[in-house]
Amino acid sequence: MHLTGAAGPIDMVGFAPDGKTLTVLSHERAEPARPRGRAFLHQWDVASGQRVATFGQHLDRPTCFAHTRDGRHLVVGCFDGSLRLISTRARPSTRRLVDHSPAEIWALAFAPDGKTLASGGDDHSLRLWDAATGLPRATLSGHESLVSAVAYSGDGKLLASASYDKTVKLWDVATRKVLATLGDQKDRPFSLALSPTGEFLAVGCRDRGAVRLWHLPSRKELPALGGHSKQILALSFAADGKTLASADDKGTVLLWDTTTWREKQRLEDVNHVYCLAFAPDGRTLATGNAHGSIRFWDPATGRERLALEGHAEGVRSLAFSPDGKTLASGGDDHAVKLWQSSTGKELLTLKGHKRRVNAVAFSPDGRILASADHAGSIKLWYASDPD
Repeated sequence: MHLTGAAGPIDMVGFAPDGKTLTVLSHERAEPARPRGRAFLHQWDVASGQRVATFGQHLDRPTCFAHTRDGRHLVVGCFDGSLRLISTRARPSTRRLVDHSPAEIWALAFAPDGKTLASGGDDHSLRLWDAATGLPRATLSGHESLVSAVAYSGDGKLLASASYDKTVKLWDVATRKVLATLGDQKDRPFSLALSPTGEFLAVGCRDRGAVRLWHLPSRKELPALGGHSKQILALSFAADGKTLASADDKGTVLLWDTTTWREKQRLEDVNHVYCLAFAPDGRTLATGNAHGSIRFWDPATGRERLALEGHAEGVRSLAFSPDGKTLASGGDDHAVKLWQSSTGKELLTLKGHKRRVNAVAFSPDGRILASADHAGSIKLWYASDPD
């Protein structure tokens, strides 16, 4: 077996105590712009030969390492003389969901109880998966084109889906039947978001710069929100339901007061904004753009707090962990990255996808991270230790 992917010369190798994982320390050759180079810790699954993780991007050049006896951590010696303890808990599940392949997967959403994962893709279907076993539970058919977005209501009783067939469907989760079909065949909905209480549904249109709104209890459509000049690519409600964020492919992000539906902040990125996500406490809004940058904004003031650089290409998807400490991102570079929310430091790169990563989602307990790509593959990663 020949393992590839280490950056430059290899300094040290070691097997985890269970023999299932090989850890390699390597370094990039020094350059004028980076005279000390960079060092990385890579891990491979021994059985498959697949690289499953990269650690150390935020450390001061790791020089040596050792596995703890339980294999859950690496003790790393660094160039600055410090010893660091790195968790190896963000490991890919050995389970791989039977996927939509060869169809592209565009959307993921966990049910509020964490037992079911919903996905949507260009096979025109929604699929429901058992999050514990990775086995399929059901396929929901009814759309006639690509399913671009899915979302559960806060009580888990309703599932909403948006499709390029110019409709939004509301599904009864218990019966798996369509309760209502919304839309007037004028716009292709690309993004959607359900308010935490399930009172409002927001839909971002691909064909015009408008956010359409529905009052779900009455199924009545409300006046659309203007202000965007380009197609709406992303929507997100804050956890308290008081703010809706909308982003377009011009780089404009608008924040809306959901009591009056008036614009209260306007944020401007220099590139197309593909995705956005509110932190659980509502104090941070993260956006991902076409040039691979992630930005943290203060929703109250509209000021940029941090810029996170690490993706080689555009950032397509973002999700905060339930405790708000970690941000997951998926990009055109086929990578899933984990970031420390408080500092913006890159913690981990998860590799394995062969195409761009269109969606990432944390389970409600934060223990599983799901990611889906343009080749129809869904992967489950452990975001914390399984019992």
